[in-house]
Amino acid sequence: MAIPHPAVAHGSHRVNNGHPSSDLRGQLNGHPSGYLRKQLNSNRVGDRRKGDLRSQLNNNHGRFLLDQDILNIIRLSARSSFENMGEEKENEKEKEKEKSNEFVKMAKTQKGSVELLKRIVYEDPMQWQEILDGILECILEVMTDEYGHHLFLMVLERCDLCQFQTIIDTLELDEDLLIHASFPKHGSIAVQGFIKKLKLTGLAHSITSLLSKRFVELMTSEHGRYVVLQCIYTFGAKENEVLFSCAMRHFKELATTKYGCSSLFDFLKLICGFQRKQLLQNIADESNFLSNDARFSTRTIVLKKVLTLNDNEAIHKICDRLKMEFINLCSRKGCNGCQVVLKCLEASEYGTKSVLENLLQGSEEVLLKLASDRFGTFVIQTALFKARTFDFKLYKLLVAILKPHFLALSSNENGRLVNLVIKCCEAEARSQTI
Repeated sequence: MAIPHPAVAHGSHRVNNGHPSSDLRGQLNGHPSGYLRKQLNSNRVGDRRKGDLRSQLNNNHGRFLLDQDILNIIRLSARSSFENMGEEKENEKEKEKEKSNEFVKMAKTQKGSVELLKRIVYEDPMQWQEILDGILECILEVMTDEYGHHLFLMVLERCDLCQFQTIIDTLELDEDLLIHASFPKHGSIAVQGFIKKLKLTGLAHSITSLLSKRFVELMTSEHGRYVVLQCIYTFGAKENEVLFSCAMRHFKELATTKYGCSSLFDFLKLICGFQRKQLLQNIADESNFLSNDARFSTRTIVLKKVLTLNDNEAIHKICDRLKMEFINLCSRKGCNGCQVVLKCLEASEYGTKSVLENLLQGSEEVLLKLASDRFGTFVIQTALFKARTFDFKLYKLLVAILKPHFLALSSNENGRLVNLVIKCCEAEARSQTI
């Protein structure tokens, strides 16, 4: 009798009669079932999800790369546009510069200047603005040019306050520009026109303050001095106060130069009131310095011109300072000293008495020498005429010294003129008594 084999457990699977179970067979045959099938299915889902994620990442990376390319293109395009804009602006600037250079070239020729003047007068506002902009680019060249300065003056005449402010702003960019323009002849004329126009703006203090920094240079310049004098003529005492202070400090320096002495006298004629009195007194205080023309003949020019201004206080002070120097002045070589004495004689009665008193203190020899001198003879002749009018007593004293030397004076042409004056004065006196 066959004994049935009991079911033997093999692992987690049963073996019946030595044969594996159906689950085990399926597993061995490569067909999962049950738990294994579930595990496999789960792994497949995970792999699918990983594939989807990888695909999504790849897609996103591609999109990111695409967006990055677009951004790069945009950046390049923007940079290119910016560079193009820069080039366009540079081209515009070059064109404007060429146009302004064209205006400047035209302004510096007679024909071109006339053409631009016509355009300013007759053309439309846009054309006029272009000309103004072109001139402002090289304003110094235009102002100092023989023909260009005429154009600049016309621009000043035709421009409104807004356009004039543009001109002011251009000149203010460089303080030295206006100063440099003041020294040449045509530039000086242009700056004077600018000063006249400036009166309307209330900016007089700015220009006078600027000119005061180079006051001596300008006042001793052939053409630059007229710029300063234009300020004195155009503006009031308050605006010109800084220039007046400069004149007070530097009048001695001005007196020692050719143009400076003329500038100082013109300055005196233009100012008035307290400022004029004060400057005259300061000049009179320096009479000894100004009359000493050993090196600078221009000094006496200032003194002589001051004596012609009919300011009694200044005349008195000058005569007092020179009271003991008249004979020395007449005895100096040249005519400058004698001319100062002559101006004192002619300035006033006080001046005549001062000179005569000093002459009478000299010896007969000195008076005879003066009477025979080329320049001194004019001093003696003028003294006789003036004394005959203002102080007959002094006249008689002078004649009493000269008349005994009639023959000695007659031997010299200059002396003969002195004898002739004495005869004329005596004849006039006799006619009056009759």
